[in-house]
Amino acid sequence: MTIFKSIKSKDIDEFAEWLDKYGKFDNSPWIEWFDKKYCKKCMSEYVYSKRFEKEIECAWCEIYKKCKHFPDLDWSPDNEDIIKLWLESEIEDKEKPTLYDSIFTNGLFGGFGGI
Repeated sequence: MTIFKSIKSKDIDEFAEWLDKYGKFDNSPWIEWFDKKYCKKCMSEYVYSKRFEKEIECAWCEIYKKCKHFPDLDWSPDNEDIIKLWLESEIEDKEKPTLYDSIFTNGLFGGFGGI
């Protein structure tokens, strides 16, 4: 079996797990999507830090250890959860790169390059 066929044969859970394990996190298309759709819509809050002995700005999820956009969850979505949400989302802009472009051409694997 080729690598491509192996990837194509995965269900969404297996593929999300595979991307989480082998993809890069920073600037990944799923993190960019999640930040734009959810994180940037959250207002940060100020809390007093004993460590720094002053008020510091924190994201809501950092304070409460969950995401307010997903009130049914008792935790913040982890990278694999975010990947699944991204994979299940509708394509918003046809000018954006395809998943293939994101993974192989644009260097999702740290400059892997094209096949």
